[in-house]
Amino acid sequence: MSPQKMKTLWRLCVVAGCLIGGVGVAVGLFSLILHIA
Repeated sequence: MSPQKMKTLWRLCVVAGCLIGGVGVAVGLFSLILHIA
């Protein structure tokens, strides 16, 4: 694999991780709000 492809793959993984983390935080906050309400 070329270094350029590896870099692109790495960036995709980081973006995917951020998306999954963001969704997880949003769901956590949402359930917390539901518990408090």
